[in-house]
Amino acid sequence: MKKHSPQHTRFSNRRLVLAALCALPLAGCGGDDSEQEVVEKALDAFAMDLATTPIKPAELPARIRAYLTNNPSFFGSTVTVLATNQKASTSPYVFKRGSGYADKDLVVEPGYDIDNQAWLVQARNSKSSSWTAPYFDAGGGDIWMISRIVPLVRDGVVYAVVTTDLPTKDPSTR
Repeated sequence: MKKHSPQHTRFSNRRLVLAALCALPLAGCGGDDSEQEVVEKALDAFAMDLATTPIKPAELPARIRAYLTNNPSFFGSTVTVLATNQKASTSPYVFKRGSGYADKDLVVEPGYDIDNQAWLVQARNSKSSSWTAPYFDAGGGDIWMISRIVPLVRDGVVYAVVTTDLPTKDPSTR
């Protein structure tokens, strides 16, 4: 039996976790299914890249901006890095504003209370990819949206959460 190095095993484990996440069924949350499928493929690839390279917080806004530039139909994206206590330590958010992009750090955004945001709680608790129900992202993108969330898991612990947001209608007006 061939023995693998610890580094090879960690990489294989990451691939297995992400492969399992990719195989999860789409949870219908409104919006166009084909657009959601595009988000899933792009976000899974972005998450795989983040899982296989060191996450450097200072580089995250540029990486997110490049991801969104390559996927212009997406509204916004964040990479939330969690500390060992499972609290967000940084969460650069890049989103459409006018004809360009704006960014903010959701950890320090006044009144946002990132650690209690439903999308982050959902990712930490489930440790699996999913779609959120429609919600108004007050203090983030300040629009009605649905978000695809992909937790990055190492040794059974979520260490980061990657999202992509799509605009949607206020469900009370449908």
